[in-house]
Order: sequence, then structure tokens, then C-alpha cells
Amino acid sequence: MMCCTKFQKNCAKKWKRVTASKWTILFAITRILIFLIISVFQLVIFVRNLGYSMNIESDSKCLDDIDNDSSIVIDLLHVLYVCLENLLCVLFQFFQMYFGFNALFHEQAFQLIAIVVFDLGWALYGIGQALTMKYFRDKINKISSCRQVYPYDLTFRYFDIPYTVIYFVLALLSAFISFKLYQQLSWNIYKKIGADLSMKKLYMKRLVSTTLLKYELYFFLLFLMLNGIRLFGGADDPRLKAYWNYHSIESVLVFFMALLAYQSIRLEWKIGMYIFFVLWITYILDAIFVVVASAYVHWYFLTFWALLFIILALATIVYGVLLMKGFGKGLKKFFVKSSAKPTSPGEEEANIETQTEVKSNFNPTKKWAIED
Repeated sequence: MMCCTKFQKNCAKKWKRVTASKWTILFAITRILIFLIISVFQLVIFVRNLGYSMNIESDSKCLDDIDNDSSIVIDLLHVLYVCLENLLCVLFQFFQMYFGFNALFHEQAFQLIAIVVFDLGWALYGIGQALTMKYFRDKINKISSCRQVYPYDLTFRYFDIPYTVIYFVLALLSAFISFKLYQQLSWNIYKKIGADLSMKKLYMKRLVSTTLLKYELYFFLLFLMLNGIRLFGGADDPRLKAYWNYHSIESVLVFFMALLAYQSIRLEWKIGMYIFFVLWITYILDAIFVVVASAYVHWYFLTFWALLFIILALATIVYGVLLMKGFGKGLKKFFVKSSAKPTSPGEEEANIETQTEVKSNFNPTKKWAIED
């Protein structure tokens, strides 16, 4: 019974956060719309790309001419890679929606910035997806027997171009709403930390570090999955098989790595941070190797993904070092209580929010300058 009561209170609290203002409501609606609209576009494009690939594979005359024409070097597996990218985009949009609601529930202002950056970045990559398919279509169409493969024009003007334009418009709309919401949530940082500027800077560094870790965990898992698919075709090679096993171990250890980092930050444990840095560097070196290998086989999506992980990983280490300089300066008391020991970022954020609500005399009906 107590569990049900706690669950109901938690749901009521989250609903209150979502409906706190017109900007929180608009942000929630925008995240849902972006997920639904972009997912539908990507699934339609996925069906088109997969159909194009299967029709080529089923045309023996076209395949024979591709093999016999030495002037054209085509790996049809790359077309299937693009199909996989379409599905990963849907998964990414789900994560963005979850990350957006997580920012609302826990009033994490910096997460809004990360959401906007990745929205705009992925909208740009939508152009790359279309250009990749156009590249393969143009090469295949040089062979006369392949020109009649349906669909001939891949309907770029009906799907890829509208998809990119709509995504950019939605991303810009989300950026505007996120900016307004950021102004609103910035007041909550003041309520939690107070007027101490140095403490506020430490708190923001902590938010940046934990936000980077959340995105890194997601990007690294997809990076492992993509690289695993690339390696699967050469599973009979002993060296590739050993590398596959190494990646399997990496995928399990990454969860413990993230937990170690979160707990080290929360408890201000420097030894734990040093252990995390050393182990994380091995992941970065592996990603560098994948960048070279994926560029060699012309799978640029994997190259892009590995580079993105490297950038995030390096940024995490840099911010981790900066955050460590603030250990022991009073920030820990806002996150650790003797009566409660949160074990995850969500529990930890809920803990500090509860403390804030109890201590604050803030009147939600009063309008502050920061909300104007």
C-alpha cells in the first residue's frame, strides 16, 4: 500500500512539473510531436530503402552485371547499413523524448541545451542519409540492366527533402521553447544553491558531467551495436572474433563504468574518478581504431558515431577533472543525506528537489523577472 501511495505521489509530482507553465506544456508536446513525425518519416524511408536493396538483390541479371563491371565497385551491404541508420534514428528520437521529459521531471536546465544541439545535429545528418542513397543509386544506374529496379528515383523529393525541412523547423521550434524553459528552470538552480556564484559554477559543472555521461552511455551502446554488425560478417576470422568478444565485454562493463562515475561524483570520491578516467581512455582508443576502420570500408555513419563518442568522452574527462577541483567545497551536502542514499542519478535529483521544496518559500503564483 505504501508503495502504491509513493508511486501516486511521484506521478502527481511529475505531472505538476509538466504542467507548471505554458513553456513546460509546449516543450512536452513538442518532444512528443518530434518523436512521432520524425519516426514516421524514417520508417517510410526505411521501407523504401529496404525495398530498393531487396529488388536489386533479387535481380540476378543486375547482380551479374555489377560483378562483371570492373569500373564500378559497389558493396550492396552499405545500402542495408543505411536501412539500419533509419531504425537507429527512430531509437534516437525515443531517447531524445525520454531525455526531454527527464529534464522536465528533474528540472535539469543543461539537458535542454544538449537536446537542442543533438536535434540540430541529427537534422543535418538527414541530408547525409539522402546523399548516401543517391550516391549508390547513381553508381547502380550506370549499369543498364539495373536502371529499371523499382523504385527508380527513390522518391527523394517526396520523403528525404520534406523530412529534412520539417526536422529543421521542429528543431528550431524546440530550440526557442527550450530557451524559454531554460530561463524558467534557471531560477530553480538559484533556489537550490543560493546566491553563492562559486557554488553555482560547481553545480553547473556537475550537471554538465552527468548529462554527458547519460548521452555517452546511449551513444556508446549504439556505437557497439553498429561496430558489432560490421564485424559480424567476418565472424570466422579469429582476429575479428577476438575483437567481437572484446566488444561484448565492453558492452557489459560500460554500465559499471557509468555507475562508478555517478557514485564517484556524488560522493566526491577522487580515486573512483581516476579509475574511471583510465578505463574510459581505453574506450576512446578503441573508438579511434573504429574511426579508421569504418572510414576504410566507407561506412561514414559509423565513423560519425565513433567520432561523436570520442568528443563526448573527452569532454566528460575534461569536465570530470574540473569538477574534481571542487570536491570538498560544500557541494556534496546538496546531494548526500545520512537518511537517504540514492544509487542512481534520478533518485539523486529527486532527493535534492525534495530538499528544495521543503526549504523554499517560493510562491509559484508570483512572477519573477527571469520568467519574462
